[in-house]
Amino acid sequence: MYLFGAGIQIRLLVCLMRWSRGDVNQIFTHSVLIDRQWREGRIGEANGMLRKMLDDGLVLGTTTYNALINGYCKEGKVVSAFELFGMMERRNCKPNIRTFNELIEGLCKPNKPHKAMELLRRIVDNKLWSDEVTYNILVDGFSRAGQLDMAFRVFNLMNSISLEPDGFTYTTLIDGKEGNILR
Repeated sequence: MYLFGAGIQIRLLVCLMRWSRGDVNQIFTHSVLIDRQWREGRIGEANGMLRKMLDDGLVLGTTTYNALINGYCKEGKVVSAFELFGMMERRNCKPNIRTFNELIEGLCKPNKPHKAMELLRRIVDNKLWSDEVTYNILVDGFSRAGQLDMAFRVFNLMNSISLEPDGFTYTTLIDGKEGNILR
């Protein structure tokens, strides 16, 4: 339960941002504001906050980029998410596993899990450790796309690198199998 409404929370964060000292506090506060604005569907304000941060010369961190990438993917604007991902890389901001998971999920929703698999290769190239979440997103994406053979390949790949499938993994495969039988 929140003590204050969303509007008051944002105004409080803006006040904190004005009083904070140093770029780190400003970047963190901006990131929280951007994330909140996306959650409330205020995309224009979130993008305005990004422009303000860049205009102020702040060096954006992974958390800020992730908040924006997450918002774009949830809105189905995967192309915009990848444009931001490109900006992130051009500005020498190293993506983390959450960045890739957001993009992979964004690709799986419009039934493009094969493109999402390409990102799995980039995870390895960036020397990041993928996790169960990454593989669960892919298993779910292939299952929803009706490509159970690929879902099981991802499942086997997950096992081969000693990642433990969880209840979500098994439920997704069972639901996909049942859906295939009913078709």
